[in-house]
Amino acid sequence: MNRLHQHAPRTPAGAAPASHWFARGWEAVSTWRDRSRGRDLLGELDERMLKDIGLSHADAIVEAGKSFWQR
Repeated sequence: MNRLHQHAPRTPAGAAPASHWFARGWEAVSTWRDRSRGRDLLGELDERMLKDIGLSHADAIVEAGKSFWQR
């Protein structure tokens, strides 16, 4: 057997490869960043703009006050 194949790392049955975990992590960070930006922008909208999207000022304050990881 080739020496390269003897020492190749093996993934346990059913385990996801490292690239899968990296992709999932990147997706989570991207989602958190989008939420944070969206909430920052929501906090900048005036009453008329909030009414256009169907939110009250109180709703906007609650949403803008959430942490990035909260849905």
